[in-house]
Amino acid sequence: MSIKGCAGMGKETKGEIGPVLSPLIEGDDRRKAFHRRRDLFEYKKVSKEDEKKLATDGWELHKALQTYSWIKKKKFPDTILEDRIWCLFYRMGYPVLSGQKFQIQTRAQDGSTSLRRVNVLAKDDETVIVVECRARETRGKKSFTNEIEELDQSQKAISRSIRSHFGKGYDPKIIWIIVTCH
Repeated sequence: MSIKGCAGMGKETKGEIGPVLSPLIEGDDRRKAFHRRRDLFEYKKVSKEDEKKLATDGWELHKALQTYSWIKKKKFPDTILEDRIWCLFYRMGYPVLSGQKFQIQTRAQDGSTSLRRVNVLAKDDETVIVVECRARETRGKKSFTNEIEELDQSQKAISRSIRSHFGKGYDPKIIWIIVTCH
């Protein structure tokens, strides 16, 4: 299978956590992920009894069948923006893309490791694009000083992780993007 998983998020540990970049999607799995990500709704298959319970959480009926129902809920603005950017790189033909809840394991100078959440990662033969997405429902001003400083401080560690994951023969140009909406 082309999807590789990783457990935990934001944990500081000594030693190995698992794959350095995880999950990555390649091959036919990209097409399946594209079809899920291009929709503005999340879908869930539930029993008839659970349908009523989830209605209070914002889920609504999409399709009722005899033994179960499909319910849907509009995605959050952050997720919608992340999915739009992911779909853009899919349409551009990037062969390797990040999966849902993508994380990069980074190693600090003292040897401790941590997981850093990255919204979108796209890789081809020459480049790796790392994208941070920020969105909200209503228009307004927001300072991104903290996000820019945080990304600046972690660039070197993330770059090392990317290069170590793909091997010594791969020396990509790494492009850093912050995408905002509203």
